[in-house]
Amino acid sequence: MLTAEDLLINWARGELINGEDPRPKEPSFCASAERYYRPTKEEWNGVLEPGVEKEIKLDDENQSHTPVNWPHHHLVSSFVKRQHWVVKIIICREWVDRFLTYRGLNRTARRIAISKQTGVPVRTVEFMIENVRKELTVEMRGKI
Repeated sequence: MLTAEDLLINWARGELINGEDPRPKEPSFCASAERYYRPTKEEWNGVLEPGVEKEIKLDDENQSHTPVNWPHHHLVSSFVKRQHWVVKIIICREWVDRFLTYRGLNRTARRIAISKQTGVPVRTVEFMIENVRKELTVEMRGKI
């Protein structure tokens, strides 16, 4: 039986193989009082995604011979798209960026790095990850 972790890793690998970036996009405008101000590309550079590679590819070391289960990928993809923006960032940091930015880090170090980059406390990051696993398990019950 597949776990939520298996499904999310399958989804992340599918996104990387497709060359798609599942991370939430930068806001197109400033949400402050000057809401009509549109920042330039230089101003946005690195604001939301510091240190994250622009091009998403699996390197030879992370290439797996296990094929992506595309029906499961599409089910998880629709689940991820329905999540709140902050939860999407945490999902992408935990499962997609483990192949990119956090390569070689253990779970604790990865979650500390996620916390530092997002400004979300470590315990909240852990809570959100566990909540995503539980919600995905409930949603996929009977579908797979």
